Amino acid sequence: MHVDARGISKTYRTGWIVRRHRQVIDGIDLDFSPGRRIGIAGQSGAGKTTLGLILAGILRPDQGHLRCDGIDLWSANRRVRRRLGQRLQMVFQHPESTFDPRWTMARSLAEPFQLSGRVPSAQDLSQMLAAVELAPALLARRPGELSGGELQRMAITRALAMAPAVLILDEPTAMLDVLTQAQVIRLLEKIQGNTGITIVLISHDPALVKYFCHRVYRLAAGRLNRQRNA
Repeated sequence: MHVDARGISKTYRTGWIVRRHRQVIDGIDLDFSPGRRIGIAGQSGAGKTTLGLILAGILRPDQGHLRCDGIDLWSANRRVRRRLGQRLQMVFQHPESTFDPRWTMARSLAEPFQLSGRVPSAQDLSQMLAAVELAPALLARRPGELSGGELQRMAITRALAMAPAVLILDEPTAMLDVLTQAQVIRLLEKIQGNTGITIVLISHDPALVKYFCHRVYRLAAGRLNRQRNA
């Protein structure tokens, strides 16, 4: 699936008495080349998460278009928007927010399949975990019983269950130790190589995105600037 964003802008309005406006994203254009890894770096507060939510079809921009295979996501009807939105998946910086703390991981991983009316078997779930190098025994555990690295891999697994064309990761290694960070990046390289999925990596660490990504941008003052690759 080819995805492109054109003229994307987003302004936040704050204050109850004195209304203030802060433009976080200002007229951004971005193409997602199939099978590529795109990096977006920037300081905290630069609007990286906002941009990620827009690119994932979760947050509607004030202006601009997000097109999937030529179809404007926000102009499409609800049925088409849902179908296209399933092909755009986001993994958040805090993976625990993805899961209900009362549910086992098996139940959480099975939930996305309900959209298609399919009930995954235990073998299906075990194969999903094998793809991210996790043991099937973890399916019986709850989020609070997993390490940070295990939980992040579970979040990636849940996003991949929707068979997305684009996987957007917001600071996927920020909460992890150095060794686990390296393991997650290696895993993402393996997943991208095996599936041909487009990966958008959002990070405050320019060295990380430069190492991992084919194309690197820096977000500052609401604008994306293309950076020279290694």
